[in-house]
Amino acid sequence: MKIRTQYLGLAAISGLCLLLTVAVSAVNLTHVGNDAERITAQAVLPQIQLARLDSALITSRTQALAGYLHDPSNPVSSHHNHPTQVHVQGVDKAIDAMREALDSLAKLPLNDDQRAPIEQLSGKVTANIEKVAKPSSLQLHDGRWADVAILVTLSNMQYLELKAQVDAATAAAGKIAVDASAHAADQVRQAIVLMSAVGLAALLVLGAGAWSGIRSIARSTAVATQLTNRLAQLDLRGLDVEPSRDEIGDMCRGLNKAMNEVASAFAVVRSGMDAVMAGATEIASGNMNISDRPSLQASSVQ
Repeated sequence: MKIRTQYLGLAAISGLCLLLTVAVSAVNLTHVGNDAERITAQAVLPQIQLARLDSALITSRTQALAGYLHDPSNPVSSHHNHPTQVHVQGVDKAIDAMREALDSLAKLPLNDDQRAPIEQLSGKVTANIEKVAKPSSLQLHDGRWADVAILVTLSNMQYLELKAQVDAATAAAGKIAVDASAHAADQVRQAIVLMSAVGLAALLVLGAGAWSGIRSIARSTAVATQLTNRLAQLDLRGLDVEPSRDEIGDMCRGLNKAMNEVASAFAVVRSGMDAVMAGATEIASGNMNISDRPSLQASSVQ
């Protein structure tokens, strides 16, 4: 495998590991975000509206009681110089606040455990508005102090019951917040574990790929070193092992081919030189025979 291909593969694997890490993180963060929205919708907002409802119930009761203190037959009425209408308006504003809180609670995506007690509470608060709060405002406006006294007493009695139901609904919302927070914490821990596992896997893959690439390069470099050492010693024998398929291996195969061709050329030259030497020897031998003939003829004549 080519070195470039190896490192491109490592880069691709690294990118995939990074994308996988991002995808896992995004999924888990989405779950965490959903839990946060659920906490807000089913715990935080109901608690806010329940607290607002409780405050409005207290305001309605205290404004009616404060208005009753304007009764001329009451000794403390002389200390109240402001008009009774101030307390009438206070009761009316408390009624509006209770209705707004009930409307907001009705629009929230409550679960079944929350819906039943809140619907029961809404029914009793609505009854309190119609039978206690609104009549208190009217009686204060008309100055019917005896009726106001009865309504204030009734309001105090009903408030204790309503307060208990408000506290129960608030506790249920708080439990949902605790459970959702625990689930969100689990999601965060799972995200950390998954991201750590993916990161570790990515490191292992990169380490294995880098080790494989370095080993391949080292093996190819060793073959190239062997080839160049032989060439330096004028040893034109080919390689004993097959070079790798990377760029260094391609270079070794090219050098090996060139060395083989040079060795073949040297063999041809050596064969030609041997033939020339053999011919020269024969010529020298023939020349010696020719030079020896006149002396042989002279001796034969004598």
